[in-house]
Amino acid sequence: CEQGIMRARASSLHVRRLSSSAAAPPPPPPISAVPLADALPVSEVARRVFESLEEFGFGAASTTVLSSTCPFERPGLVGSVVERYGGSPIALGGLGGIPFAGRTGVDSAFAMAATAPDSRNLIVYGTHIDVAADGEIGTALASNPILQAFATMDEAAGVEGLDPELLRDRHDLQHSLLLLEAAKAYDSVIAHPEPAAATAYRAFDAVQRYLREIVYGGEPRATPFASLGGITVHTADGVRFLPLAFEFLDHEEGQLHDLVEDVFPEVARMHGAMLFDLGGEDEMGEE
Repeated sequence: CEQGIMRARASSLHVRRLSSSAAAPPPPPPISAVPLADALPVSEVARRVFESLEEFGFGAASTTVLSSTCPFERPGLVGSVVERYGGSPIALGGLGGIPFAGRTGVDSAFAMAATAPDSRNLIVYGTHIDVAADGEIGTALASNPILQAFATMDEAAGVEGLDPELLRDRHDLQHSLLLLEAAKAYDSVIAHPEPAAATAYRAFDAVQRYLREIVYGGEPRATPFASLGGITVHTADGVRFLPLAFEFLDHEEGQLHDLVEDVFPEVARMHGAMLFDLGGEDEMGEE
């Protein structure tokens, strides 16, 4: 994009002028960088998202919701978002929230959404974890494919003991990919004081990485879209959501609006934690 892509925040316009190639993404943050305790009620998250996106033209008639969340995740933020914008979400995600719809599925979803006047897309993505009343994390193993993958790895006493056939089972391809992701993060997870919580953060990193490669991939999208990523936290008191990334990308205007710090100021931030880490030099400007 010749004019560059600006990274703007609502409070004071923070402009990032991009070079022609994206900078390498920063290293993963410490897993404890964003405590699960920062998670907010889904109704509050949804309210803030709706209000902040109104200025970018998001409304019931123009917005299509795309979800990359786990099918075993209990109703939470996606349901609240869909209630606002109407219709049913286009599901991109499979086990763990990984966007198994791939490039073909995402391209089809954007093409469907582009038929509406002044169309906008909102991608809601991430993974989920449960916290019991006594504070124990990750007790719902049966409904959490990410935890299941790490449990399989643990039973094998690490990557070396894992049956290679599990990594290429054509009848269980999604689980095979989760095992590969678990293998990458296994050492750091088992060394963490809260391994179950650690899996949620590592799973979020994986979902965001796949979406970055699939949704963006260096090619502009004709339809402006926003993305909201985080971890759904199921507690004894209800469903909460930990927002880790929130942005609006408009290629036509050459702007990337980084919204998470303004909309969710009380939530600590993971490195950039953006769906599009575009690099470049920072400049300060005013609206």
